This record gives sequence, C-alpha cells and structure tokens, in this order.
Amino acid sequence: MPNPTGPLAFYFLNHHLDHTELRLQIRALHEQGFAGLLIHARAGNQVPYLSDRWFEKVDLIFGECIRWGLEPWLYDEDPYPSGAAGGLVTANEPAHAGRVLKAERYPVGGREVDVTIPLAKLAGIFAIPSRPSDASTPYFRVDSKAGTVRSHWEELGHGPRSYYPPYLKEARAHYRAASHHPGLRILFRSEVRLKELLVVSIVPWRGGVWGEYPDLMNPEATRSFIRLTHEAYRKRIRPAYWKKIPGIFLDESKLLPLFPWNDALPERYERLFGGDLPASLPHLFRDLGPESPAIRSQYRAATGALFRENFMGPLGDWCRKNGLLFTGHISPEEDPYGQQVYTPNLTTLLKTFGLPGVDSISSLTGSAERPLLNLGAKLGESALSQSGGREYLVEALGVSGEDLDGQRMRSILDWCFSFGINRICLHGQFYSLDAERKREAPPSIFYQAPYWPHFKALSAYIARVSGILRRTRRRATLAYLYPSSFFASRTDEDLHARHTWDKAFYREGQAIGRDLLSLSSMGLDFDFIDDLEFAQAPPVGDRIQIGRARYRALLVPAVSALSIGALKRLGALMRKGFPVYFMGPTPRALDGRDALKGFRAKRWKAADAQALRMKLSEKGPDPFPARWKLPPHCTVRQSRGTSERFDFFYNQGSKPAQIGADLPENFRLEWLDANVDRFEQIPIHRGSAKLELLPGQGLLVRQSRLAGPVSKNLIPVPRAKTNLRVDLTRAAWTLERLKENVFPLKDWKVIGPKGSPGEIRLPVGAIGMEHGEPGKSAPIVFRARFKAENAIRNPRILVDRFTREHFDFRVNGKPLGGFSPCRYFDESNHWASLQKHLVSGVNTVECRAALDPKMVVHRFKELIYIVGEFDVSGGASGALVACERRKTVKALPAWGALGWPYYSGMVRYRTEFRAPGPGPCRLELANPGSFAKIWVNGKEAGHLYTKPYHLEVGEYLVAGGNVLEIEAANTLENLIEGKRVESGIQGPVALVFG
Repeated sequence: MPNPTGPLAFYFLNHHLDHTELRLQIRALHEQGFAGLLIHARAGNQVPYLSDRWFEKVDLIFGECIRWGLEPWLYDEDPYPSGAAGGLVTANEPAHAGRVLKAERYPVGGREVDVTIPLAKLAGIFAIPSRPSDASTPYFRVDSKAGTVRSHWEELGHGPRSYYPPYLKEARAHYRAASHHPGLRILFRSEVRLKELLVVSIVPWRGGVWGEYPDLMNPEATRSFIRLTHEAYRKRIRPAYWKKIPGIFLDESKLLPLFPWNDALPERYERLFGGDLPASLPHLFRDLGPESPAIRSQYRAATGALFRENFMGPLGDWCRKNGLLFTGHISPEEDPYGQQVYTPNLTTLLKTFGLPGVDSISSLTGSAERPLLNLGAKLGESALSQSGGREYLVEALGVSGEDLDGQRMRSILDWCFSFGINRICLHGQFYSLDAERKREAPPSIFYQAPYWPHFKALSAYIARVSGILRRTRRRATLAYLYPSSFFASRTDEDLHARHTWDKAFYREGQAIGRDLLSLSSMGLDFDFIDDLEFAQAPPVGDRIQIGRARYRALLVPAVSALSIGALKRLGALMRKGFPVYFMGPTPRALDGRDALKGFRAKRWKAADAQALRMKLSEKGPDPFPARWKLPPHCTVRQSRGTSERFDFFYNQGSKPAQIGADLPENFRLEWLDANVDRFEQIPIHRGSAKLELLPGQGLLVRQSRLAGPVSKNLIPVPRAKTNLRVDLTRAAWTLERLKENVFPLKDWKVIGPKGSPGEIRLPVGAIGMEHGEPGKSAPIVFRARFKAENAIRNPRILVDRFTREHFDFRVNGKPLGGFSPCRYFDESNHWASLQKHLVSGVNTVECRAALDPKMVVHRFKELIYIVGEFDVSGGASGALVACERRKTVKALPAWGALGWPYYSGMVRYRTEFRAPGPGPCRLELANPGSFAKIWVNGKEAGHLYTKPYHLEVGEYLVAGGNVLEIEAANTLENLIEGKRVESGIQGPVALVFG
C-alpha cells in the first residue's frame, strides 16, 4: 500500500484520455510511492468538461485509484483560476460576470467644461480644481451636468422612403440622415478654475481564459459555481467512490484587477468604516488629501470581506457539510502589494480552508537573495497555527524548467518542510506532452522523465518528513504584525509599477522578507497576524489571541503607516507594558495622524533576541535543551513530539553553513539521510555537535534523551581523514544505453509562398512565426538534412501526435508511411521506419502541408527526431554513425563525448574492484546527474539523487572481486529542447574504506 504521507500527484488531464493509458499512468503513480492524485483539467484537454464523457473519465480514474490504494482528490475548475466552472458561470448567467471601476482623466484648464465621453454606467463624475485653495473640497461631483448625445452625423442617401413598409413605392423621394456614436456630454461653467474631470465608470472586465471571470463578491455567482461543479460531482460520482474522496482543491481564485466593483460594496464599506464610498471614489485613483491612503485601504478591506463572505465561506461550508476537506491556494502569496489587489487580507482568507495551502512553483525558491518568496509560506504557516490545524499543503516544483533534477527538487521541498508544510502536491504529472503541452509550465515529473523509475526514493523522503511534521507540533508565541492596510493603501499607478520594485515603499515590502530570515536565524519563530484582524481581536489577559493562537510579544515592521485601528490597539498594549518592538521608526496612521504620540517605542536590536527568547520560554525548563548557533540566512523550524524534538534547518545562503549546538551528552542527535531514508547519528564531543549545511539544502535533526548510563551511549567520533580512498574514476567501465539514441532535426529550410520565413530553427515559440498570406491555401514544404551511414540499425523518424496529424513526410523524395504509436518518451509519440529510405551520406526529410501557410508555419515548431542505434559525431554537422549500445571506457566521459549528446534516458555503468570483505565502506560520487540507483554484487544498495552523494555499501561487499553498477538518469532537457547538455556521472567516483 502507498504511504499515506507520500506525495500527491497534480495530475494534468490534458488530451483525449484513453482508458488504457489512464490505467497505465495511475499504476505508475502507485509504483513510485504516491499517496494519491488530484485530477486537474488542464490546457490541452480534449474531453468536454463536465459532460457525460468527462464524468466517465473521472469514474475510471477514481476506480483505478481505489484499486491501487491511492487517494482520489477533486479539482474544481478547468483550468484555473477557480470560480468560472470552465466558463459556464458567466455563459449561463451573463450578469454574474465581474465588473471593475475604470477611471479616465479629461484635462479642462479653465472654467468652461465641454467634454464628451463614451456611454457607460457611471460611478461618478468629479471635477478637480486647479488649486485646492480655490474650493472647500479637493473635488466635487458633477454627475448632473452629463447627458446623452450622438456625436456623429451620417447621410443615408436620396430616394423614396416611408415609415410604412406597405407604401414604400408611393413615398416621395427625399434625403435622409442619422446620428450615431452615442456618448455622454458634460457641459457646464464652473465657479472655480478646473484642472481636470475624473470620470469613474463601472465596466465589464474582459480577459482570462474564457474572456470573462465571475464576480466572486456575488453570492449568486458562487451558488452557480457550486451547482455546476461541486454538486455535479456529488450527483455523478458513485457513492462508493465519493466516500474515498478526501477533499476538493481550489486554485488561485481572486478578485479582478485593479478596482473590482459590486453593488453591495457601498453598504459594506459604510458598515465597516462609516464612510460614503461612492463619494470617495476619486481617492482610489489619486492622492487628493491625507485621507486618500486610508480610503484605498478601507475599500480593499471591504472587497476582501465580500470575497471571504460570499465566495470562500460558502465553498468551505459546502465541503464541511459534505464531509470533504476544503483545500487549495490563493495567489499571489509572495507579493504583499498584489495580495491586496487580488486577495485582500490573505491571512484571513487562508483560514477558510480546512487544509490551508500555498504554492511554490518557481525555480527561484529558497534563496536569501529573494526573501519575499518566503512570505506566502509563512502566511500559510501562521494561518495554520491560528486555526489550530495539523496539516498544510503545497503545490510544488512546477514552472522550474526541463533541467529540474533530483538535487533541485530536494532543495525546493526542503524549503517547504522548513515552514511546516506536510502535504506535498507535485506540479505536475502530465498525461501527455503532445505539441505545446511541452511548454505548459514544465516539467512533467512523470513517466516521460528519464529518472521516473527511480523517483520512489524521493517519494520515500517526502513521506518520511511529512509524516514526522504531521505528528509533531510547533508552537510560536511571538507575533509579527503583517501590515495589510499599508500595502492596500497604494494607488493604481504604484501597483501597476510594483514589478520594478524600485520605489521606497517597495523596499518596505522587501524588508519583511529580510526580517523573516534574520529572526529565524536568531532562533525566533513567529506567526504573522494581519493588522486589521489584530485591531479587532479582543484582549486576553497579558497576551494577544488570534484564533487558537496566543502571543506573548509583538514585532511591528518598518513601514511608514498602519491603519488607525491597529495603532490604537498598539497604544493600548504599550500602555499595559506588553512587549512591543518596532523594527523601524514608529508608523503614523494612514491618514497622516500621529496616533502613538506620547508613547515610548522600543526599537528592535539584534541584542534583544536573547532576552526575548528567554521571555518566550518562561514556562519551565526545556526537555530538549539543544541550543543551535545559526549563521545568517539559515533558518530552523522546531516541532515536538511526546519524547522527541525535530529541528528542520534550511540554508538560504549561497555558501555552506556551519551550524553548532551545545547540549548534554545524555542526549542523542540524528540526521535524516535523504538518499537512504534513514536516520544517522551525529557525533557529540564534550557536549558540542556540528553540522554542515550546503546552500539550498535542508536537514532534519532528531533530538532525544538517551536511555541507560551515558558511557554506554557514546557516539563514535567521525572517521579519520586517513581512511583508505580508492578512486574508481579511471577504472575500466562498461557503459550501456538502455534505449535507442536520438538526434533532433533542428535546422529547417522553408519553401513556400511569399512571406515565408526562409529558415527556422526548432524548437521555436509562436513569436516571429506569423508569416504567409492569411486565408490563402497554398502548399508549403519544410526541409532538413542530416548525414548518416546506411548500416544504422533500426533507424526511425519520431514525431509527436500533433505533427503527425498535420503533415505528410517524405524521406529522400519518397513518401514515408507506416507511422505507429510508441512511447519513446510520451504517450503521444509516433514513429515510422527509415530502413528502406536511408542512404549513406546526406539524407533529406521533407514535411509537407497544404493549409493556410500562416497557420502551418505557426504550428511547425516541434522537434522531429531520428532514433536508432547510432552515435552522433562531427559536432554541429550531426553525422550519425552506426554503433552498439554498450561501450567500454577507461574513464567516465560525459554522454556527449560518447556520441549521445541529445539522449535523455538511463545509462548503466559497471566496473569491478577488489575489497577485503564486508566492513565500513562509503561510495562517493561527485555528481550522478539527476537520479542514480546503485547495485553492489547484484544487490540493490540504494539511490543517490541529492548532496552529498554518499552511500554506505560495506554490507554488500565480499572478499576479493566485487561488481559495482550504477544506473544514472538525466532530465528531458536534452531531448525536448534539443540542447547538448552534458549528462551522466560528472566528476570522481570513489570508495572510502574504514
């Protein structure tokens, strides 16, 4: 049975979904240690979403999951963000489509106003004086000055016309004219000189996958979404399967940019803040007074309240009522400014989940140079603490490129573990990589990947750490005030430009990420508390209580302003002597008031960390006394079980980090070796222990009290550096490719109508490929050449399904037929034999189509391959030379030097060595590539996929001759991208005896 703490598959259903293929793929997930799968209608799906055929596929998938002991999870959308039900919510009810506020400025420059604007639903027309001193207010409304007008005249012609069709022939000839282009004309004379008119209208939002996105502040749109998706699954999935479904995943639901509108907003705004939102609209778009930032912040708080009440809340209620976990994530998590646009007050939204989640779909995760990438994970961890939950989910590893290998996977996952994430959903497992599916947020961590047969080693590591994190508890009693109100107070120009991160207030956002790292490296764990939630939280004795969490000290970030409610609450706490530390200057209110005037603010200093640690641990002696000394950029997460403590370290720096600890010798320290999924003892010498943590790597350390006399539990000191080291790098090795070699045809000449590009190089994107004359059907030919020997064994041409369906092939002038499905690397692959077509020397491949040339050139961008038993020689000329799969070498060259530069797959390495017999012996590899599996004397010894690439193999040795075998795999980068990436075992291979 799969380990229930193993990874979940984010299973991309992105093609025709053949039943036999689905069965194969679900079994493959079971065999590689997955705990379950989460079905995801994804780009490229050819099965009508929510149709009878769709539910037929879901039924088969869930049946196979139950057969193999996998958890079947539901996903609520096609594709994302959730809320549209595959476009049906707005297609069925156009009134459910989202609307936004649109502001347009019209210069005036005097007292006379004559402006014509497009006809639209008005939220307000506001006149802004040239000099504020000329008027009692910074603006005034002039809605009543507007009226409809048609601005364009057109002559309709001369002839007999009549309003009465039966009498057209009897009508007298005359000219007719009509006016068009309706609009609103604003015409008046102002008592003061005006600078401009600000016209705020309510307009439909256009964009997204389906052209429209629902208004998620509208409860009727939410009910429609639930009826179309959740209720449909409830009715169509057989009861025996429904009982096995753990939950439903919601993906990236959000409000519309930049200023979403719902007719309930004015009432909610007035109830929350006592203001008139329609009369305050100009403040949303520009600073018109000291109150402008506060009004923007309050507006976004009101939209967030409606989003939570009318969308997130009902979905959570429905899941709880039907016995399901409500899970998923809400984006963007890592952008504090973008959060307030799309998901205001994210920390409160995360608490509506039964199983909160976050995403980490980036290759940049885990670097101290990008501290804000830690923000979303910390917000989710805080929401988990305050809601009292035990499990925390992540969507991880996506959008990381085809070069994602085992070491980088481990690094990203370790970063997730360092925030207490204990349910790992791997993004993603692609049903198919046909055509542009290859570029849809790669990589596919699935059967297509060369390392897939060895992936169970990483699944085991995920299961082990996730299981430990689920059964232990973290307790943070330090709070960090998260300034949602400050981030929500920015203007639309500020938010449009936020990706440049070059203004002062953006640096304030970055400072929060830096605080997160520095506080953790000081041994101070904390939770974020949202400043709006903090302002409303009732006092509980000498502590702050948010949900089920209580905090004994508070840190205030270095931002220039906070909401007046948060500042009043801060003042009340400081008056009682509650420990409040300011990370920067004391903030003012968003409207400019100095709400903390007269209070003595305590500025945070690094020296305060020790005293604060002591205060936060006043409950009594720690049963696990290890005190770690962490260098900068190293974080630690501490959690406890009944008799053990687990510390998870992560190094976000760019250099190896030395971590030290002081503790009594009657305690044991062990670290989890990811390669073998086993705890190893850490030497303790005179009450001290040391660890080295590589950049971008985590380490799980277990601390427990020893039983029995101390003398019987002493841990041996490390091996001496004088141990015998046997270098096998230049031994005699036999290398064997485990499948056919491959050569991509990348350089193509285009022969077609005028406007054809002439030459292209594959693979390419759509940019720059729009050529030809649209609408005209004309033949077009793509031609490539390669050199080969006609003695090549079993040569074939390999294409994907999409290319096969749109082009006819000729080789050396002769039609090529006989294509059949294969699984060289994907279920969509097709190939045909070249045995009767290949000639010694130059060979020509032509792809022909008689379609719209613009579309043909646009589509022809996938690599076409020659596969067979050959070596690639001659550098860029790419000559194919007949060879055998097996080679004997005296060193360990990269695969490219062996004639396999584009090969993505496995190679088996074999060598012999002598040993005195069983005993301590460690295999050391500098770099095995992506994943490697090790055999010694025919017995499986383990896997190597992450640093340090060391494996104990002494128990498998025999006296005399021994055989070492390594099955090494690379990634799909060489194959899919056609790159000559050096693959294979890189650097020394050695055995260390003793």
